[in-house]
Amino acid sequence: MSKRSKLTLALALLFIGGCASHPLIDAAVSGDTPTVIALLNNGADVNVTQGDAGMTPILCASVWGHAEVVQALLARGAKVNDKDSVGVTALMDASSAGHLDVVRVLLMNGAEINARDRWGNTALMYASIGGHLEVMQLLLAMGADANARSTRSTGLAPKGTTALFLALKSGHLDAAQLLRDRGGQE
Repeated sequence: MSKRSKLTLALALLFIGGCASHPLIDAAVSGDTPTVIALLNNGADVNVTQGDAGMTPILCASVWGHAEVVQALLARGAKVNDKDSVGVTALMDASSAGHLDVVRVLLMNGAEINARDRWGNTALMYASIGGHLEVMQLLLAMGADANARSTRSTGLAPKGTTALFLALKSGHLDAAQLLRDRGGQE
């Protein structure tokens, strides 16, 4: 399907109410910046929420690593610190997936570096689980709290868990060493 056809279909779905998904969210997930911009130019809500999970275009683009889409959404008023239904932010999503470019864009646009999800986890904790060293280095350089502790137990770890604990539990010894070097504690 051509880009023009995708745009026509997306606009048609927007104006008739959509189907199982929202066209702007679909375009954000696929990293289709021209369609995202066209939809926004034609009245799409930049902060539209979809489903019980509370997904928004910026959350979807962040988890899929589409920095250009994230930038376009932010330029049109997307909420940089928006959270899904369990309190996960775009910065946490991007950090969890190791999307350094997206993390940079979010931080440059005011993302709260030590925001917490429902369990008290931070972006640094999410990056530690995946052992995403470059993301962790950037977060720490920008002021992430290396000793933040979770406030509730999860299936992965008990209450009071730190990024260092998560890095070790996940087998990322280089990430654990980075956190130790920055004063991180278990």
